Amino acid sequence: MSKIKSTALALMVAFSGTASAADWLPQILNEQLNFSPVYSNLSLYAKWVGGDVRVTSAAIGNNLISDSEGKIVWLNKQTQLADVGADLTATLKGVGGDVDLQAVGICNNATLTSSKSDYAYGRNDQRCNTLDPYANLTVAAFNVDGGVGASAAAIANNLNIESTGSFGDFGSFQANASTVVANVNATLVNVGGDVTASAVAIGNNAAISQRFTRP
Repeated sequence: MSKIKSTALALMVAFSGTASAADWLPQILNEQLNFSPVYSNLSLYAKWVGGDVRVTSAAIGNNLISDSEGKIVWLNKQTQLADVGADLTATLKGVGGDVDLQAVGICNNATLTSSKSDYAYGRNDQRCNTLDPYANLTVAAFNVDGGVGASAAAIANNLNIESTGSFGDFGSFQANASTVVANVNATLVNVGGDVTASAVAIGNNAAISQRFTRP
């Protein structure tokens, strides 16, 4: 048996009810297993900035992005077995534009997109077995001419499927055994524009959209 066929067979066995998918091509067969911690730590001090300030600290254990046209089969299995966390600390004094700060910590993420397809088939298996995926954001901003946006998002398992075509068959299994934590601490003084702040903690999230044509 060829290496490609044996890999496809192994993934087919891992997903119950997917035997019929083996007859369709092309196939995206993805299996990701991460045993090690994933951390992102960003500290920023900025003074007298003439334009915008946009900063992101992101830690992701396993990530899959697939964008395809025509017939497609997705088989995705992701398992995270170690800690995942993102920290962002920022001190800003005198910013002439907008400020956008994001801290993102995710165990498993998959974004699958298909267009112009008469057949799209997907099976997703995501498992987060860590202590605590987290995202922490601390900001102190003074004298900002524009607006300020601050967000922290911690997600154990995330799936997003957008399919445009005549047929879609999708199934997903997500398991989270962890505490999920998101924190935002903000001190803002003399801001000329709007202020938005959000802290979002999600265990399992799946967003699936199937349309015949694009809206």
